[in-house]
Amino acid sequence: MLKVLVVESDTVSGILTVDRLRADGFVAVIHHTSREVPKRAVEEYADAVLIAASSSLLAFDVLRQLRLDLRTEALPIMMLLDGGEAGVGVRALREGANHYLIKPYDPDELSLTLKRLLSTRSPGHSLLEGNLSAYPYWELLQFLHQGEKSGRLTLACHRKPADLVLRQGQIAESRFGELRGEEAIIAMLRLEEGHFRFVPGQSAPVELPRQETDVATLLMEEAWLRDELRVRQAYLPEQRTELRALLPVVPRLESRVRGLPVEEIFARIRDQRGTTLASLCRTMDLAPQRIELSLLLLLEGGAVKEVEEVTTYQPTTGEIDAGLLLDLAVDGLLRATETAPEETLRLLLLGEQEVWESLVKVFANAPPSAGDGGWSSLAQQLERRGSGSISVRRARGTLSVVVQLLSPAVQPRIDSMLPLCHGVGIWLNGTRDTASVVRIAGRLEDHPKLGRTVLVAAAKGAQRRATTLAGKRSDWRVCPAAPRSLVAVLQLFE
Repeated sequence: MLKVLVVESDTVSGILTVDRLRADGFVAVIHHTSREVPKRAVEEYADAVLIAASSSLLAFDVLRQLRLDLRTEALPIMMLLDGGEAGVGVRALREGANHYLIKPYDPDELSLTLKRLLSTRSPGHSLLEGNLSAYPYWELLQFLHQGEKSGRLTLACHRKPADLVLRQGQIAESRFGELRGEEAIIAMLRLEEGHFRFVPGQSAPVELPRQETDVATLLMEEAWLRDELRVRQAYLPEQRTELRALLPVVPRLESRVRGLPVEEIFARIRDQRGTTLASLCRTMDLAPQRIELSLLLLLEGGAVKEVEEVTTYQPTTGEIDAGLLLDLAVDGLLRATETAPEETLRLLLLGEQEVWESLVKVFANAPPSAGDGGWSSLAQQLERRGSGSISVRRARGTLSVVVQLLSPAVQPRIDSMLPLCHGVGIWLNGTRDTASVVRIAGRLEDHPKLGRTVLVAAAKGAQRRATTLAGKRSDWRVCPAAPRSLVAVLQLFE
């Protein structure tokens, strides 16, 4: 079914419009503010946007946002306009609207016009979308390159902004988080999960730097990086292991380096004490594959070594106490839920995109606990794939934690996990539509044996959403402040 995003600041009018569209067979969602409309349209995978704002000033502001944004520049847009202003329809068409109706309008005409607008899009301008788990990113990029396609390719489900602009099969502009240009493209080629969407078109946002990148060359380089890393993967240091230079200057390496940033990475390790693989990836504007392979070559060449933690690092009293508290929190949760030694206590933690980074930091900052080295590796999984899991064994049983970025694309996966869970935590923000969470709430009611459900809502808008969702459910808990430590997260479920 076709999905329409309705932008309407007036709540009553918006509800009436959405109800009418749904009755006519559309999937309709509403956005009540003029802020971040392009972002919302991408997150909802909207096939069209209906701007029904009461104020013409607001309506045209939304129209400009959509047409200037890379992600929505080719999206069909229809406007409902006040006929009291002369020339308003001509202005709407001039500024990029595909169609408009003057209020008061015939509801049947609205639905028919929207259907005609979407059905008459030519095959050459149809959308291409899917999931990277079924259609690898490199294969998708190769298809667009060989087909000499022009338009923009967006990864809508990944927490980092990810956009490509192609002109006749060549990449003209690119962005992945803080990375730009070739580094952004190579980093994206590593992604294994996420929903992609390609919209044909020619224009591009002015904020992205222009480039002319040959796709075939980059695909070959990424394949070479992937192969070189595959044979050395077992020797890659842990993200938090400190690195130290053994030589004053970088040694001469083989010609296979192929322009890798070996010297730059060596200088960083030599000059900045406490450098780790995680800090290199976080602070250098380079694709992770290039950083990892450069580091492995330096290790092979004897220019760099990993610092032995048992002999050179002694944890502080605070770190020991934090690790002990984490161990006690795990044991306390298993005790509170009366988990038998042979049983597994399963928690599912979900985070909406805007609060995802804060949730990941909770695991990245977790102290090392007795016998567990997996919390930091879980944070790496979340950074790379938008999901991850860990199992912690204790005498009282096993704690299994699954963390997942919440988006429509992963809803079937979440549905399959819910019956197995003993507790669910959902990190909310104040701006998103409640559709995904409402669906989860409905599924939770189908499993009465499920333990506590926790809604974490720090922002005021999120708190209102959480209170509405929880209703009078005695087993649902609303947490008005985001927990800043893993111990605090676990204590929510006791």
